[in-house]
Amino acid sequence: MEKRERILLVDDDRTFRTVTSSFLTDADYAVDCADSEEKAEEMLKSRRYDMVLTDLKMAGRDGLDLLEFVR
Repeated sequence: MEKRERILLVDDDRTFRTVTSSFLTDADYAVDCADSEEKAEEMLKSRRYDMVLTDLKMAGRDGLDLLEFVR
């Protein structure tokens, strides 16, 4: 069985998360979603991701903060 790439999708817009997650899942990716930078950091501490897709402008801490954390 082939390993499916795992993507963490981070965006505070629920509709965007739902549509994008559905699209990526249909393309055979494993997708986890977070609605904030803080939640994404917690998820990154417990699981390894092949890719992080993040909104840059979110309420509170933003996507740039998350990219610094990932780096």
